[in-house]
Amino acid sequence: TFIIILLISLPPGLGLALNIFKNKDGSFFFTFGLCIGYGLVAGAWGLMIRVGCPLNPYVYIGVVFAIAGGLLFWKRRALKSLFARNTHQFLLTRLLPPYAVLLFAFILLSMTWLNNYVPTDVDCQSDGYNAFMILKEGRYPTVSPFLDQSRLQLKVGLPFHILVAVISKLKNGILINEIMAVTIISGAFLCMTIYFLAGFIIKNDILLFFAGILTLTRAYLSLFNDGNLPENLAFYYAVLFIVFLIHTIEDKRI
Repeated sequence: TFIIILLISLPPGLGLALNIFKNKDGSFFFTFGLCIGYGLVAGAWGLMIRVGCPLNPYVYIGVVFAIAGGLLFWKRRALKSLFARNTHQFLLTRLLPPYAVLLFAFILLSMTWLNNYVPTDVDCQSDGYNAFMILKEGRYPTVSPFLDQSRLQLKVGLPFHILVAVISKLKNGILINEIMAVTIISGAFLCMTIYFLAGFIIKNDILLFFAGILTLTRAYLSLFNDGNLPENLAFYYAVLFIVFLIHTIEDKRI
C-alpha cells in the first residue's frame, strides 16, 4: 500500500509544485512534490466520489494521472530544465532527508501496530464502518446499510475513507488492513510536512531530519493509538496549509 500511494502521489504532486513554486532546485520539487501529492490525490478522489463518480479504482487513478499529465505538460519546459541543468539540482543532502523522515516515520508507526490485527481503541470502529459503507455502496454521502433500504447520510472525513476504499478495491485486500495502512501513511506524511515547516526556521538538513522525526512524541503516539484515525490526515492538511501560508507571506505570492 505504501509503495502504491507513493507511485500515485508523486506525478501530480510534482506537477503541482512546478506550477506553484519558482526558483527551486530539483531536490525540492521531487520531495515537496511527493508531500503535497498525497493530499492532492486524497482531495481529488474525495471530490470524485462526492460528485457521483462510480467507485472504480482504475478510473480514480486514471483521473489522477490525467491531472498529473496536464500539470506536467503545462510546465514541460521547467521540467526539462531540471534535468538539463547540472547535477547540483539534485543534491543528496537535500533529496534524502525528507524521504528518510517519511520512511523512518512509516517504519516506527508500523512497529507500534506490529502485533495488532485491528487499530487500537473503540473509536476506530466508526471509521471502519464508514469506509466499509463507501466501499460497499460506491457512493457518498447517501448509503443504504439496512435490509429495508433505509437511506442514511454519512458525515465523515471523506479524504481518509475514500483513500481506504479505493486502495482496498484496487488490491482486493482486507479492509481493516488498508485502514491501518492509510493511517500509518498519513502519520508518516505528517512528519514529512513538519520537516518542510521546520525548514523556515532551521537550515541544517540534519537538524531538519530530527525535527521531522521528533513529531513522533509520546503525545502524538497517544493520539495515534486513540482510534481517531482521520485526524492523522487532518493534521497533515493543517500543517500543509501553514507551509503554503508562510511561503505566501514570505514571497508575497506562492
